[in-house]
Amino acid sequence: MPNPEFKFKAKPLCVDSCPDKLLELGAQCVEDCPFNYMSVGGNNGTMRCVLCDGPCPQECAGGVFDYNDPGKLSQCTVITTELRISSIPVNVNPSILNDLNDIREIRGSLDISGFNKETFPYLSNLKTVGNDSSQVLSQSYNGSSDSFKYSIIIADTDLVSIDLSSLEAVINGGIRLQNNPSLCYLGNLSYYLANASSSSCVLDNHRSSINECG
Repeated sequence: MPNPEFKFKAKPLCVDSCPDKLLELGAQCVEDCPFNYMSVGGNNGTMRCVLCDGPCPQECAGGVFDYNDPGKLSQCTVITTELRISSIPVNVNPSILNDLNDIREIRGSLDISGFNKETFPYLSNLKTVGNDSSQVLSQSYNGSSDSFKYSIIIADTDLVSIDLSSLEAVINGGIRLQNNPSLCYLGNLSYYLANASSSSCVLDNHRSSINECG
């Protein structure tokens, strides 16, 4: 039906704007945005649904990745705490880590410790780590009584490569690579290692092309 004066359809009615608690979706008023759409504020103070550019923003608490409940982080784009990833249990397919592919931001630390596979391609879309200083992990080093904040920790792994090719910022903490004797390929993490100060970066027993910080 022609709609020359452009009215929104709200159930059986045509209205000039969507009522409170309803969102604009094209020429309709809806209670919730459909899949792959998110709600944003319009110029006239109303809320409308717009198509997401990639996965829609979704915040999730991280903690230790649960291999028994991998779907917990499915479609999450922002991890509001730290994210810890340990060794893959026997008889568990590594592909369940594909649920991490949508993550763009980890507000706390990224801690990959004890990982027992050679490749880690699951965080290739990660852009920023450590935005929330209160969620960044503190650890001591070499028996020191002092502790230091680390936004990225990769320790005691069998890794040869980790795909951090989209990484843009490491904030509020240093980088700790320890006891990863085969680790060679680090994606954009190599840039941060090359430009980090010695106090913010620990490299110990790993085969990176970068042998020192600072």
